[in-house]
Amino acid sequence: MLDMSKKPENRTYYDIFGSQQLPLMQLKYCLHKESTQIVFYMIVDQELDHELLKQAVNEEIARNDCLRIRFKKQNGKLKQYFMPEFKLENIPVLDFTGKTKEEQDAVLSKDAHTPLKTNKGEMYRFFFYRTYDGRIGIYLNICHIIIDLYGVVLLFADLLDVIMALKNNTAMPKPLASFEECLKKDLVIFGNKDEEDKHRQFFKEYYAKDGPSFYAGPDGMRLLNQNRRRKRDPNLRYASINTFIKDKSDNYGIHLSAERAAPILSFCEKKGIPLQTMIYVGMRTYLSRINEETDDVNFIVAFNRRITLADKRSGGCRVNTLPLRTVISKDKTFMQAIERTQEVQYQILRHTDYLFSLKQDEIKKMEHMSIFSWTYSMLLTCVPLSLTLPEGLHCEFGNYSNGRFVMPLYTIIVPNLIDGGLDFRFEYMVKILRVEELQALFEQSVRIMEAGVANPDITIGELLHGAPGIGAEKDTAAVL
Repeated sequence: MLDMSKKPENRTYYDIFGSQQLPLMQLKYCLHKESTQIVFYMIVDQELDHELLKQAVNEEIARNDCLRIRFKKQNGKLKQYFMPEFKLENIPVLDFTGKTKEEQDAVLSKDAHTPLKTNKGEMYRFFFYRTYDGRIGIYLNICHIIIDLYGVVLLFADLLDVIMALKNNTAMPKPLASFEECLKKDLVIFGNKDEEDKHRQFFKEYYAKDGPSFYAGPDGMRLLNQNRRRKRDPNLRYASINTFIKDKSDNYGIHLSAERAAPILSFCEKKGIPLQTMIYVGMRTYLSRINEETDDVNFIVAFNRRITLADKRSGGCRVNTLPLRTVISKDKTFMQAIERTQEVQYQILRHTDYLFSLKQDEIKKMEHMSIFSWTYSMLLTCVPLSLTLPEGLHCEFGNYSNGRFVMPLYTIIVPNLIDGGLDFRFEYMVKILRVEELQALFEQSVRIMEAGVANPDITIGELLHGAPGIGAEKDTAAVL
């Protein structure tokens, strides 16, 4: 790596704050530092020269200022600054010709599980590779403190445009917005104590109005019942595990075909329903069924704080994770459940500048919860991939597990650009969940959505007790 930054005295140092604070806390206190890494890849079916790819990556570093963030301790406190220039002189090239997909995945997964040396300026690692089936891949292992998943998707979309511009000798795409400018605004937003007090009060009331929340886990009642037996409390409503140590995870992916996805996506488009809302209702209904048919289901959902058009073209870490707790009775219809979820989401969207994940001690105290306890079923996010690919180009996006996660489950849904379906990727704690439970979560949630789309007036109770097609054997999904 070649550092071409100005002399240190010309640097502007910023606190690590806002959405960056949660991954920073993980980096500081988690035993396994790789837990703060995002590992993503892009594979194209066109022949691309490695020198052209290196030129494109360095052009992206110049365009995307979050890739020029570095850390430095000042007076015992970790700060960040932006290098004015930076280039990668050497990017490793891997060749999996003659290998199997499993051998290819093993090599890339090994790197995904290897911590970045952020204290030495290694904020990310790029690899170029020829895949086992002859395509060209670009792999990125990057520090979550400087970028979130939305930012990574933006990075790869812009990088693809840069590659095509270099290959075809055409003009570069529209510049990206500056993350540094967003940081300056966030310093003011997150420093407003009056607004923080309003956010805190909202979440206290949000949790208090429905009483103590309930852990409706994707494992059913197993973990909660274990905790109940251990604490000798048959009415316990939360689960506990020391996730800072027992955080081993794995990744499991399932593809929903375009044929099955199309009616769901069409319904969302016609009714103006965000896909994330639809999937939340499908999954919360299934989780209710396997958790004593509770009306109370609680997720953590990723809310993107990029609001303006300029914000949406900025990289960096700007996603905030906030609770989405809904209490929906069995007499409500599927459509009413959608509307109720949207109503709650709109309320929460007014409070996306509050770092709930770092300031939930009051809620835990109010609900008499111990440390390392939660009532969240999972972290859920839907990643938009609205790319216009050049004619004849097929592109595949995906991620690798870093091997560590601090919640039972992280569900990521990404549109599949090859066939128009949806890819469900589950990052799950191996101590808590089994692959069979993820398969059931996927299949039954999809069937609930299919039944709701076919008949929006079907009640939640009917969905819980087995509407036509729900609970029957059906295997039209493909493991990724």
